[in-house]
Amino acid sequence: MTDLEMQFNGDMSFICREARKIGYNPKIFAAMVGEYGGLATAKKLVMQDKPTDGYIRLFELNRLDLTAERFVVEPKYKELFTENEIQACRKRLKEYGFKGIN
Repeated sequence: MTDLEMQFNGDMSFICREARKIGYNPKIFAAMVGEYGGLATAKKLVMQDKPTDGYIRLFELNRLDLTAERFVVEPKYKELFTENEIQACRKRLKEYGFKGIN
């Protein structure tokens, strides 16, 4: 695992910790990150046709900044993802009104 992958995995764990602080326990996401790692989990989730229940819950809490999609679009992680994965994340975030992306 590269340093960048380790950093991304850390950010996926960060999502879990921060979500719990706001009253949402992302059990399924946390289990996936624990079993498969953050990178594999993100790759699996972001390419689904519909957002996950967790994504919708974070949207309802006005915390899309705590989604895998938000981290995938960060320029520092560009080499970890395909252009299709990045664009799918951008599209989903924009559809749900997230303002923190270019």
